[in-house]
Amino acid sequence: MPGTDVSTGLQISLTAGGRRYDLVVPLGAQVTEVLSVLGIASRANPHAVATPSGRVLGPHDTFDDSVPTGSVLSVVPVTTHSITRDILNLDRGRSAGGARASAPGGSGGRHRDEVESPVRAHVDESTRRRGDGVAPGATGATEASDVTAPRSSLSVQAEAPRTRSGSPRPPASAPAPSAASQLIWLAAAFGAIIALVAAWNLAHDGAHTSSPSTSWGVSTTWMPAVAAALLAAGAVGLAALSNQRSHQFAAAATAPALGLAAGLTLPLPDSPGRTSVAVVAGCAVALLALAITRSRVAADSPGDRTVMSAIGGLGLLVGLGTILNWPGSSIAALVTGLGPLLIRLLPTTSLTVDPTQLVDTERLSTTIWSVRERSAGRRTRIRSSDMRSRFDAAREIVAIGTAYLSLATAVGGWLLVTAGADDPVRRWGTVAVLVVAALACGYQSRSVRDRLPRYSMLAACASLLLAAAFALLATGWAGATPVVFLVGTGIAWVSVVSAAAIVRGYRSTRMSRFADTIEGLTVALSLPLGIVAAGGVEAIRRITSG
Repeated sequence: MPGTDVSTGLQISLTAGGRRYDLVVPLGAQVTEVLSVLGIASRANPHAVATPSGRVLGPHDTFDDSVPTGSVLSVVPVTTHSITRDILNLDRGRSAGGARASAPGGSGGRHRDEVESPVRAHVDESTRRRGDGVAPGATGATEASDVTAPRSSLSVQAEAPRTRSGSPRPPASAPAPSAASQLIWLAAAFGAIIALVAAWNLAHDGAHTSSPSTSWGVSTTWMPAVAAALLAAGAVGLAALSNQRSHQFAAAATAPALGLAAGLTLPLPDSPGRTSVAVVAGCAVALLALAITRSRVAADSPGDRTVMSAIGGLGLLVGLGTILNWPGSSIAALVTGLGPLLIRLLPTTSLTVDPTQLVDTERLSTTIWSVRERSAGRRTRIRSSDMRSRFDAAREIVAIGTAYLSLATAVGGWLLVTAGADDPVRRWGTVAVLVVAALACGYQSRSVRDRLPRYSMLAACASLLLAAAFALLATGWAGATPVVFLVGTGIAWVSVVSAAAIVRGYRSTRMSRFADTIEGLTVALSLPLGIVAAGGVEAIRRITSG
């Protein structure tokens, strides 16, 4: 400011309206005086400044030693209404961000405190004034210097609507699905499972049978083609009939299974890549069914996008392996190793917030830009309805994505075991990746509270542990049987003891941190061990040896 000594003043920078002001402010100067000199605000139009730590200096506050030298302050307007729809300021001082400006000193007249209006039970949240919901004369709120609280904890709860008899009316609930609808979707789920088993048997018999078989004197060579056509029609028809939001979840789980079964039963000629081509075709039919499901329902579902991404990624990996002449066991090993890693990434990538949205930007400056950087555009507030919809979408993505990835990991593990390996490195790599993937799925279920993803990961953990036992027995090691028995007994004993301790209220921060360490280690090791089980070590040796 003019006439201020640099050695005695406070060197700061102000950002307002996209412009930056480098100032030397004398100690003890009021915020209003500094802003008036710059032409930013006046007593009729008061503004405040926010420090990088979130502290707000009101119009009548002064610059003192508490403001760090060289700090960047943001100019924010002082509202005369509620600060936001969800945050209420209880500071009734003159320097509060949401306080009403009283008559300035020396202007004459006599100042009279305003009488608070009586509390109304039925009032819209958007028109609630500052102080509503607080009894007149209460000292708890007036003594607070700078306290904020959500409106839900301050407002008076509205009475429930009453009937003519005087009893409160029960809240309206969503209509429950009919019993016929539940039976239809249950039958569709069981039909999808039976179709997968039948498709696998048909594909297995067709690949290993050289002479045509007959039943009652009729050739059965046409049965795989008819089964594939019926399963594809069932998947597409099931997706086309799911025009209600309540049926969309069942269609997203059943239609892809029918589509995958249709691909597995295709009458393809016997070749080394027959199974891979069948899986790619099944993934294509499943994606077609999901696309039809999304077109039939008006509301966009993030869970469908997750399912389409999972199935499309599986088809892409299998197709890439087929082009590069990878064996089926290598693809299964990569799927088993990638499963825990993708499950770990789902919660992080599912919830996204627009970077232009900050909490209460008109009063607090939680993000301070550098002095030379140009400030971003207009920022918007985070609404409770927006956050609720984003949270529900993230919850659906995590639930459905975890279920599909757990299923793919378990199936990939069993395919890896049944394929077998002639190389000792691959055999022991198979055992290692199955054990590590099982531990990763089991420990990751601790941080999930929804039933579908939690039980999906626990089921995948049990399935992978059983597959690891079979893989260990298949190695031909003499001590495999005692090790499997001792490890199984130890897991059962630890499970019973830990469950009993947790039910009785036992909590241990040290054990929780140890479990977090094991979880992170197993997730990090799952993909490298999957590459070892897929024959990556042998491939690298061949490349380096020329």
